[in-house]
Amino acid sequence: MESSDSQRSSDDDLTTATEADKSSVLRVGEAVFSIPSPVQTALLIERSGADYDASLPNATANAGNYISATDKSLAMGVYGANLAYYAIFDQNQEALSCMTVLEQLANELDLAGAIDRGLIRRFSENLGNQDSLLVLSSHFFRHSDGYLKENERDLTAALIIAGGWVEGMFMALNSTNGKGEIRQRIAEQKHALNGIVSILERHGSDDIASLITSLKDLQALFDGVKTTYEYKRPDVDAAGKITHLKSETSYSITDELFAQIIEELESIRNSIVS
Repeated sequence: MESSDSQRSSDDDLTTATEADKSSVLRVGEAVFSIPSPVQTALLIERSGADYDASLPNATANAGNYISATDKSLAMGVYGANLAYYAIFDQNQEALSCMTVLEQLANELDLAGAIDRGLIRRFSENLGNQDSLLVLSSHFFRHSDGYLKENERDLTAALIIAGGWVEGMFMALNSTNGKGEIRQRIAEQKHALNGIVSILERHGSDDIASLITSLKDLQALFDGVKTTYEYKRPDVDAAGKITHLKSETSYSITDELFAQIIEELESIRNSIVS
């Protein structure tokens, strides 16, 4: 067994950060929305040059405060984003504690099958190896999401994604003060937010009505983000008789609107973790 686990860890090491850096996909009817994964957001924070801030992640000690299934599902998303943040900044013990809390919440939600039983041990064996921790974090998210969808736990999956998205945006904004690439990436999130709101409305219940209302308020602010499409000269493959159309999308957001988005996002985050 040990040699098999060792081989799996070696295989994980061969997986690049790019492989771990994948979006979640939400399907609402015929529409498909791409949601940045917690690993993607953590890598974006790292690229910004931000320093680690221990005050940003939600304390693992708060896990016992979440009583309802809705609160626990949202908390799983929050701690999932925290896990990637810890991993990217080599906060090994914090990452391990976060993984333990995620397993605890999954068990309380009757999602034991969503947890790869050997994952926490493999996580502890790879402390200090940032690439492996990111890959293992990504594996946790993909495995859990796949399990939830296969077992038709769509609302739970949507709440986990929503909690992770809110926490990821919160940490990104507070790590960088919304400067540089982060500002553009935040502006792009209007499409991800549309997907989250749509799927919560589709599968939602009375106990998430206030969350949906708050997300719609945020959605209304994001509607003020201007989107510009610039078409580029197409690439023509004469031999293959194929023309590749190209375009570039950019987003424009005023300082005032950006500040309003930050304020609303922080309010939603605080309501989730409190």
